[in-house]
Amino acid sequence: MLRINDTEDRKLIAKAAGVSAQATDPVIVRAEQNVCLGGFMFTNFTGNGGSIWGSAAGFQKNWVNRELLVFMFRYIFGQLECRALFTRVAVDNQKSLDFNAKLGFNKLFLLEHMYPDGRGQWIFRMLPEECKWLSTGKFLPAMTTTFH
Repeated sequence: MLRINDTEDRKLIAKAAGVSAQATDPVIVRAEQNVCLGGFMFTNFTGNGGSIWGSAAGFQKNWVNRELLVFMFRYIFGQLECRALFTRVAVDNQKSLDFNAKLGFNKLFLLEHMYPDGRGQWIFRMLPEECKWLSTGKFLPAMTTTFH
């Protein structure tokens, strides 16, 4: 099942992803038996038609599935009408680099010296027309969930 905007989920994803969370930041997680398997949190939303930053964290193997991805991308690009979804990944986090590439994000550029030890951070971007997950959701019912 998908769980939307749960306060505890927001704290859990934010902590695991190493980002700050505001009470209004959207969070979408996949849960089973009331346990969060993993999910996505979004920050720095610039307004409908603008952009947003995404972070992800998984706590169980195979936490992400098609239902979660389709719902999440439909929310970002459909409901919020974002022109761009951005993510950032430390240069040495190969698992997250691979995850972003598998989802279809494009590596834009490297920000150097982002961490105290001098490591850099890759910035990724996805545009709605690049999102392969939107077309896979064409058979899902219209999304009626309202986010704050």
